[in-house]
Amino acid sequence: MNIGRVSKLCGLSCQTIRYYENIDLVTPKRTSNGYRFYTEEHVKELVIMKNARDLDFSTSECASLLEIYRSMSGKQSSISVLVKRKYQLLKAELVEIERKQRILENLLVHSISDTDFADKFYKVLLSNSEIEAVEEIEAQPLKDIKPSGHVLQANSTKNYMATNKEIRK
Repeated sequence: MNIGRVSKLCGLSCQTIRYYENIDLVTPKRTSNGYRFYTEEHVKELVIMKNARDLDFSTSECASLLEIYRSMSGKQSSISVLVKRKYQLLKAELVEIERKQRILENLLVHSISDTDFADKFYKVLLSNSEIEAVEEIEAQPLKDIKPSGHVLQANSTKNYMATNKEIRK
């Protein structure tokens, strides 16, 4: 079957299918006139790729999944390891997203004007931790907000950089 039909069957664009061919994840046969010819097995592999990518597996992880799928010779435990690792990574990302959401929600809830919002927003960006940011936002009386000048002292900058470096790991 041709690439257009395969694209419709597996839900991937022709460009993506060609990319997977270029990086040797899928290797369709060529007809005598040079057109790609895909089999049902290629469609299955592309569906595996699409669904694995939708679950946030990297292209190299997908290559491993395809290799296991193609051989299915005692490597089933490898799938479990890949899935567990992906699950743990997604769980950690979710925790990080929820942390960011809490900070922004606190910022929005405790800000009553654009000036107030801007001042608190920069205090959050300059804070060393989520707890410090939330406490700073909640501690300020709404009527007593003064622009901070947004200047960090050298020591605070080091702490800020170290904290952000740890968070991004």
